[in-house]
Amino acid sequence: MGYWEDRVGRSTLQAHRSQQMALIYTVMICVFIILFLQFLMLTVALESYLGGQGGVILPTAVTSGICCALACKLIGYVLTQR
Repeated sequence: MGYWEDRVGRSTLQAHRSQQMALIYTVMICVFIILFLQFLMLTVALESYLGGQGGVILPTAVTSGICCALACKLIGYVLTQR
């Protein structure tokens, strides 16, 4: 393999790695946003439960479960890309 072919191979490898890192950073940000929303929903559910309104607990639990499934799906997507 010549010098030029080696340089082209390295540049495509670096481009692929930078795309992978961009994907990982994007998924990390999405997971952190989902985690923040789950903590916010937990706060709302606890506040309403302690206030005597139990009707909010089931919808927030279902929404939290959906957020958890979405976060797991995103993490699984990143792990299978390698």
